[in-house]
Amino acid sequence: MSNVLPLRPQAATEGPWYTQRWPWLLMLGPFLVVIAASYTGWVAFKYEDALVVGDYYQ
Repeated sequence: MSNVLPLRPQAATEGPWYTQRWPWLLMLGPFLVVIAASYTGWVAFKYEDALVVGDYYQ
């Protein structure tokens, strides 16, 4: 009788969420998007285009 499996397996003792790898991988995408958007905004404001003046259509 000692080799019979229990009907309900024992609950695994898992640590806190931040010790797992998959939450960090899920958060990496949005974090990289925020960094890229910040860099794009910085480039857009630092190197803004010159205004068109005069008869530009000639």
